[in-house]
Amino acid sequence: MLKFGKYTVESDDAEMYVRYVKSGVTARMLSIPAEYAPEDFVEVSKAEYDAELAAEKAELEYKREIVRLVRERYDADDEMAILRQRDAKPEEFAAYNAFVEDCKLKAKLTIMRV
Repeated sequence: MLKFGKYTVESDDAEMYVRYVKSGVTARMLSIPAEYAPEDFVEVSKAEYDAELAAEKAELEYKREIVRLVRERYDADDEMAILRQRDAKPEEFAAYNAFVEDCKLKAKLTIMRV
């Protein structure tokens, strides 16, 4: 159950976190904004919060792995040139795009363990 103090809100259950719905901020204890309603806060289980953090971490690792794989062949300047000339050099863009899609698949298999 949520416990509201003068300036803070927290859960009385050690396995629960508090989430401020309007911002998504989640912690064991939160400062109360100047204007709020009690329904602006919900409890989130530690397991659920840990799963959310793990999913966010996996998504970030996935994106970083895609960039790492793409950079093995194209640097940022090369990518910008290909994208800028997309209509003028459609074959070059198609090859680049196919390579990036392959990188995305490899990253998904590596990071997401799909």
